[in-house]
Amino acid sequence: YILNVFPHKVREGNVRFLNTTQFLLLRYKPNRRWCALFLICRNMLVAVVPTFPDPVFQVVLLQSISLLGLVVIQQFQPCRVFLVNVSEAALSIGTLLAGSLASFFIDDPYLVSISRLAMAVIIATGSVFPIGIAYGILRLLR
Repeated sequence: YILNVFPHKVREGNVRFLNTTQFLLLRYKPNRRWCALFLICRNMLVAVVPTFPDPVFQVVLLQSISLLGLVVIQQFQPCRVFLVNVSEAALSIGTLLAGSLASFFIDDPYLVSISRLAMAVIIATGSVFPIGIAYGILRLLR
């Protein structure tokens, strides 16, 4: 609702509406306001993950949600401030690493395949992270 009404309220000059919704929309670029809704849904899904009884499903779901969030943040760069986009990506990478490390502590008959998957995610994240940091610094210096 807010995403559709926001442009009309701005044109009208409705200051009260802008003050009540600024925490939600003013962090994002005008053409990327939909990312606020995406991030709220992502955070809600992360909060729901512990309610599932199967620990393997929890880890896989957390990994999937974090990876999707990382891809969306890096692809669209929705925040007005570049460093906020970088920190958001770093938090997603940290969640990916934490989920991978947590999978080593799962007692399950498929422990070998789970640990191999976790190790692959750790290696992939560890190899991509320095490249992303270097790219971010170079982009910031330009």
